[in-house]
Amino acid sequence: MKDSSSKRKQKDESPKKTEAAPAHTGDELASALEQGAEYKDKYLRAMADYQNLERRVQDERQELIPMIRRQIIKEFLPVLANLDTAEKFITDPGLKMIKDQFMQTLGNLGVTEIDVVGKPFDPHTAEAIEAVPGNEDGIVVEVLRKGYQINGKVIQHAQVKVSKKSS
Repeated sequence: MKDSSSKRKQKDESPKKTEAAPAHTGDELASALEQGAEYKDKYLRAMADYQNLERRVQDERQELIPMIRRQIIKEFLPVLANLDTAEKFITDPGLKMIKDQFMQTLGNLGVTEIDVVGKPFDPHTAEAIEAVPGNEDGIVVEVLRKGYQINGKVIQHAQVKVSKKSS
């Protein structure tokens, strides 16, 4: 037992090692603080850039969805024109039902026909194909191809005949 107690005493008597903190000069401390502030500034700038990127991607996505919808609907407009033409020559209740259902579906997507007949010609909604003699100048007298818009934005201009006052 003596051995173990003597070992304990030796351990207790061994000199304690204390590490002295390295002496920092004021310049080193100021440099470290400046570098820390620089890193913080870079971090905040990087975070702001990332948030701007997220916002820009979200905005682009929000703009892309309606654009794709308009493009897809534009692809279906010739089909609708063919249904209109077929309806003029064929009196079939099934054809009318299909055309009406198609129009209702397009209406649910925000598509509306541009009404131009009897109104002054507007180049924002119609394309003049022919000028015909008439009593007034610049009035749409006939639609050759219907025009459509989605939520007020034209996706297909109407092709029309416009009156020209005879001299």
